[in-house]
Amino acid sequence: MTKGAGDGAGTVSKGARPRRAGLVLVVTSALALYGCTLSDEGTGDASDAGTGAFDPTNEGLGEGVDAERPGRRDGGSRGDASTGALEPEADADVQALDGEEPSELGPDASPGSDAGPPDMTPVAPPPRPDLGRGDGKDVITLGDSWMLGYDATGIQPSLLRMSKQGYRPYAFPGTRVLSNEIARQYARAKAENPNIETVVMTGGGTDLVGVGAPNDCETGGPACKLQIDRVLQRLATLWDEMATDGVSDVIYVGYSRGDHDEGVNYGTERGRPLCAAARLRCHWLDSDTVINRELRADRSHPTPDGYEKLARAVAELMEREGMRR
Repeated sequence: MTKGAGDGAGTVSKGARPRRAGLVLVVTSALALYGCTLSDEGTGDASDAGTGAFDPTNEGLGEGVDAERPGRRDGGSRGDASTGALEPEADADVQALDGEEPSELGPDASPGSDAGPPDMTPVAPPPRPDLGRGDGKDVITLGDSWMLGYDATGIQPSLLRMSKQGYRPYAFPGTRVLSNEIARQYARAKAENPNIETVVMTGGGTDLVGVGAPNDCETGGPACKLQIDRVLQRLATLWDEMATDGVSDVIYVGYSRGDHDEGVNYGTERGRPLCAAARLRCHWLDSDTVINRELRADRSHPTPDGYEKLARAVAELMEREGMRR
């Protein structure tokens, strides 16, 4: 509804407000429904007011339009009543945009759309602190004749002599994995002192030789492979038990290939992934990378010098990986 044409003001009643997307003149007065017309003075064509059409020239809007801001269709500042400009009213739906800078993203962009894909580079976990050198009581050795031979040689005595530490020895020659003899060595160590951080061990060789062992291990036959799988699964169960008990590291020393390439290669191929998947830090030490099949005449056990080399490799691995030692 308009004021009388004779007053020359030509301003619109409070029913008209500027919109955010463009200056749309909407006459909300109920009288407009009955043919009330909008004055031609200062507002452009009256037909535009009824349809909400936008005048792209901004002509007739008065000096209150901020025409210098590209892409803006609203009247940025309040106008003068004498010029016929609209005086916007602030409410919950319409807010003054004065002081805002035009978006640099364009009308169809959203904040952050030019940031590119998120950085998916994996973050390396922080290095584990070195558990350090202690009195040796939280380091134990388990295993068979590779760890302690019948002639008192083996990785265990060599490691004790070399480290000058009080590691607790539990290995015994001829013990097997599948008979749970090596598991019982661990149980005994826990019973005497449950504070165990590092385990150095062998196991499984005796399960593949002697009475009741498969007779096709020299050729890596199916019966031998099945036995190796059973040994490895029992070792994995033992490592899981150690993890539950709070053991931090286990070093498993693999056997030399000697004259049993197929069997040892199969065991190494199947055993490494089980070691890697353990819930504690499991380190698989391939003995042939250290002694290069330096074996006695039986082609099964290392020479005394070979045991010294293996013990030194174990000690260096413990220090390099920051194990308790």
